[in-house]
Amino acid sequence: MSQSIARQTLIEHQTLKHVTEALRIVLNWQAPDAGLPRKLTSLRFVTGSLQRHMQYMLGLEEQDGYMPQVMAMSPQFAKEVATLRLQHDEFRLALQEIVAQLEAVTADDPAQVSEICKRLTELLDKLDAHSKLETSLVQEAFLREEGGEG
Repeated sequence: MSQSIARQTLIEHQTLKHVTEALRIVLNWQAPDAGLPRKLTSLRFVTGSLQRHMQYMLGLEEQDGYMPQVMAMSPQFAKEVATLRLQHDEFRLALQEIVAQLEAVTADDPAQVSEICKRLTELLDKLDAHSKLETSLVQEAFLREEGGEG
């Protein structure tokens, strides 16, 4: 992977970490009924930021990032790359649905807001697991020693 792409990918992953941490803070915010409109506004803002950043980062990984590089250097990992790419599509779809739900829900429906928060938390947990799989794949594909004599 070229140094500039690797550097950009690292920056994007760091940014994603900050956005997901901010979203977890908002999700854990125990807003009494009077504070639910503010929580909902914050959820919309941070989730929108997450969606935009994810779109950019996933595209970077798929087009210029580790995925094409792994396929070129270590084609034996094609199944793993395909699984991760499928997860990217699932993240895009889930975020699109959640953003639409957030836009439609009102603060007068705390049960629905709670359900959306649950979906967001589950998505963030899946995203964390996905990132670990990506890191493992990149390490296996690029950093392992090929063995041989010696």
